[in-house]
Amino acid sequence: IVLGWGFVSVFCCGGIGIFWIVMKHADAGQGAGPVTVAFGADNAFRHDNLLHRNDPRNKFGKLHRVYMVQMEANKSYEITMSRRNNNNMDPFLYLIDPAGRIVAQDDDGAGALNSLIIYRPTVAGLYRIEATSLVGRDTGSFTLSVLRRDAPNPKGK
Repeated sequence: IVLGWGFVSVFCCGGIGIFWIVMKHADAGQGAGPVTVAFGADNAFRHDNLLHRNDPRNKFGKLHRVYMVQMEANKSYEITMSRRNNNNMDPFLYLIDPAGRIVAQDDDGAGALNSLIIYRPTVAGLYRIEATSLVGRDTGSFTLSVLRRDAPNPKGK
């Protein structure tokens, strides 16, 4: 959103005045609000998205997209962020627990600059996934995948 000023003729009231105008940039980020993770019958979720230069920034100042996932205690969750279309973005993931603490983060765990978090919560609740880039200003298309499993994950957490 860009704030600016300009002269606007007011026809309804028969006068002319100076007003503040709020404009939305034509190529603003699409759907910057949180995405709810909804698992299919196969316990998997997949979503194609885009980091855009007009997206909101997280507490570290990084452009990001937010995913909200209801996690169950003692299930394993595999979260992957993969860049698409050979763009130059270096994906980075944060996983934040219901209390607002970062419980996991990853840069290149999935190989080829892609990110991977494997996490087994001990407390059920609504967790926040922040999909961003390592430097925080990279833009480009990506796929976020979440797989829920009953078995413990290999890293034991």
